[in-house]
Amino acid sequence: MGFIFRMSKPIERKPLAVVLADKLEEEIRTGQLKGYVAGRRILAKRYGVNEKTASAALNVLSKKGLLADAESGKRRKIITQDIKPAAKAASKRLLILHQANIPLPVEDVLLLRDVQDSWEANGGPVSWARVDFGRYKKPGRVLDGVIDRYGADALVLMAPTVHWSTEAAKRLPTFQFGGAFSANPSLSLCSFALDSELVPLIQFFVDQGHRKIFVPTPNEELVNAIRNAYRSVFGDSMTQSEMDELVQVFPERVPQAWRGYWKKALMQVNPTAVMVLDDNAMLSLYGFCAEAGIKIPRDLSVLSLSYDERFEWMQPVPVMTRFPIKKAMKLFKSWVRGGLESVGKNFLQVELRKGESIGPARKGV
Repeated sequence: MGFIFRMSKPIERKPLAVVLADKLEEEIRTGQLKGYVAGRRILAKRYGVNEKTASAALNVLSKKGLLADAESGKRRKIITQDIKPAAKAASKRLLILHQANIPLPVEDVLLLRDVQDSWEANGGPVSWARVDFGRYKKPGRVLDGVIDRYGADALVLMAPTVHWSTEAAKRLPTFQFGGAFSANPSLSLCSFALDSELVPLIQFFVDQGHRKIFVPTPNEELVNAIRNAYRSVFGDSMTQSEMDELVQVFPERVPQAWRGYWKKALMQVNPTAVMVLDDNAMLSLYGFCAEAGIKIPRDLSVLSLSYDERFEWMQPVPVMTRFPIKKAMKLFKSWVRGGLESVGKNFLQVELRKGESIGPARKGV
């Protein structure tokens, strides 16, 4: 999770497979290749490369949506509906922006690596930069400086604030994963609707006898979405003061601060269940519970809205939700193939992963 990337390519040296893929794509788009593309053995002989390179080139074209999936013993069919003038992404620089002061969740790292691989398969360079989304409510000048520093032609934002989303969409073609977002129609978004996704999860807790379900959030922008989910489940049976107690902002994103937050919140609120929004918060909660002698799920049930396969090794295994990375990547690739024109606001459904961290509510609470 603690990976920090800052990548740039001042000198472009394309892999041979990408060079071959570019050549084949040019022949497809100009009509020199029609219907089917020859197999890797024939391509290897024709262009003087080895079969591994030819196979990799075919995979590049497949990722760009120009070839159908491979079938044993058959040539790869050209997908004619995706044949259009060379994508605007080619040779343009993509800049990925993510939060500066907290480690990226593993699933976010994997998603952004796929984004980078997909962009580079189209021949464009990729840079990564860390910014403090929460620090600036008017980030225009800071964003301009970052864009100029990296020479960016397009942006990918990972879970930004609405202010960064708004300013980014004004300046460059922007694709955003998660976070608060701008209403700008030029913005492409792939996320999940927090309030609607929380409703069945809260109901899941309620079915186990829970009512005091505590949800800490790192910023104010998510508070209303969480409260809306509570209202959908509890209606008028939950007062505003109860809701304010159960939905609290933990603003400082440092481990020491969160130990204090947990101590204060769990003593004052005395919840029977906790939902955390990311894996850093979940690690912090598990650590605090171990130190304080709180047994999960006997004393406290826990659910994480972030997935990390390494947590399958924890005891008890946390109940987690997982964002559908493959579906998200299809939308991103569609954005690239479409010349960076907006693909709209897309909300995907998360998958609930079973675990051992949720049990019946404590009696008398």
